[in-house]
Amino acid sequence: MLSQLNYSIVTNIKQILSLEAACRQYLPGIVLRRRGRKLWACCPFHSEKTPSFLVDTERGRWRCFGCGKYGDALDLAAAGLGVPLAEAVKIVAADLGLSR
Repeated sequence: MLSQLNYSIVTNIKQILSLEAACRQYLPGIVLRRRGRKLWACCPFHSEKTPSFLVDTERGRWRCFGCGKYGDALDLAAAGLGVPLAEAVKIVAADLGLSR
């Protein structure tokens, strides 16, 4: 369970960190291509040749239709860093200069 302080930090991160910024920061080398209102890429979490990694910037959500991973910017940071969500919150907060 998140403490009130941690909940506040998570709320601040979600207000500050856009999904596109999270992709650039925590998925180095990913090439996002725009198709309509959405961005697509080959999934950074498994090997593939046809893009199945969807980034919906309007909703602030991502999903890979190949491996089934999905989430928001914080979930993406955790997956990209290879750490649990609680650890990703600490790392992203430090990256954004948010005090604990």
